[in-house]
Amino acid sequence: MTKSKLISDFKLLRDHCIDLRQNYNTYTQLYNEENRALLSKVAATFFSDIAEIMHRDWILQACKLMDSASTKRNGNVLENITIRLIDEQLEKTNRVSFDWFNVTELHQ
Repeated sequence: MTKSKLISDFKLLRDHCIDLRQNYNTYTQLYNEENRALLSKVAATFFSDIAEIMHRDWILQACKLMDSASTKRNGNVLENITIRLIDEQLEKTNRVSFDWFNVTELHQ
């Protein structure tokens, strides 16, 4: 584990988060109260379907951020660009780390 790999993986995660936020912004700007009547009048079924697709994709992409750091596929271990991967890399390089198993301590 090198510092440059950590930086590279972090940038990939950051880009994923930026895309996620852009998709969220697009969804909320398109499907707000001001546009509801117009979208329903123009093509209700179409825009309803698009809203559902965008919403599902947005949730799926957010959930992917919480996946495990790696996945085994066909006997190969593949890294997932996730928060846990970055956390493990930070831990290996003796940088700041987060205790995933004691999250409840934060809320007490």
